[in-house]
Amino acid sequence: MPLIEANNVGIEFPVATPSARSFRHFAIRTASRVGGKVSKNEGSFRFVQALDDVSFTLKQGDRLGLIGHNGAGKTTLIRVLAGIYEPTSGSLRMIGRNVPMFDIGLGMDDEASGYENIRIRGLILGLTPEEIEARVPEIAEFAELGDYLELPIRTYSSGMLLRLVFSIAASIHGDIILMDEWIAVGDANFRKKTHARLQEITSHSGIVVLASHDHGLLRDTCNLGLYLDGGRVRAFGALEDVLKELPAGMLVNAVRAVAAGEAMLAPAVTAQVLDHFADCTHQQSDEPDEVCVLRVLTRRERSVLHLVARGLTNAGIARVLGLSIPTVKSHVSNILSKLKLQDRAQAVIVAYESGFVRPGQATRGVLELVD
Repeated sequence: MPLIEANNVGIEFPVATPSARSFRHFAIRTASRVGGKVSKNEGSFRFVQALDDVSFTLKQGDRLGLIGHNGAGKTTLIRVLAGIYEPTSGSLRMIGRNVPMFDIGLGMDDEASGYENIRIRGLILGLTPEEIEARVPEIAEFAELGDYLELPIRTYSSGMLLRLVFSIAASIHGDIILMDEWIAVGDANFRKKTHARLQEITSHSGIVVLASHDHGLLRDTCNLGLYLDGGRVRAFGALEDVLKELPAGMLVNAVRAVAAGEAMLAPAVTAQVLDHFADCTHQQSDEPDEVCVLRVLTRRERSVLHLVARGLTNAGIARVLGLSIPTVKSHVSNILSKLKLQDRAQAVIVAYESGFVRPGQATRGVLELVD
């Protein structure tokens, strides 16, 4: 049975100060040692405490979502679990085959063919030559690269290369799956394949650890949550309970990730964030939320709001609606003013929470709103 048991795990990285890297300071220290004088090297290094006193236990069937802002320690913890970093304090006990689903292109050789790189990556991932050969047909079929697999990968487009590296990574099955963000590569059809394959991998694995800013994805995938802040555990337990512990700033950052097109917004998250924006126009009205949003905006502004909520930039909105970027900026400014909002992130919240835009809704229908 797979098991992860972390007890007071800490990671401390030594970082050389500028004086430690200076040739002048090195020469002075060396010269001082020639005469027999012992010079202490105090102050040459500083230490970054990336993880501090992290403890948790995961058993068969657990799916853990790692939550925290950038620099909170999520990636460091994933790398500790993968065996890349050794804890400098505490202890880590793991039972089961460990499969890291990050840095999936590590070790690829530009001059080697696709088939040769399959074998190289297989060896890096710890497979025997026999296991690699048994997986080659499956990898080739999933990647859909045909005769290109016989050519050097330097001839591949970036999309083709991503197809290959994902297909190799997704062919490895294990007891413990470690993911630093959900992987989505290739065109729309291949993205569907990658999503389905990842769901298959995670559903058949004993333990899954997934770091992500996408709370909707974590809700779909995980039953447990671990909130990291400054390398320390602030909350650990049922995912919904952990999400309730997040400060308002963390929730707003999650919404900003949606506005940047980096994540999908879960309705439950918008409900939490809206508690912090009680003065929004649509909340003060006695009318239904969607009616209120539609009442105060023109048709063109509603089209722009729809695309803002779907994560498009001003340039993207301009291309879709055939407008100039300054015109789009003007519409966005009008939307924020009419709805009494401070920024685009709040506009995204209002659009989703009011029902004007729904999670998973495509952008095609927005053109019907245009004058």
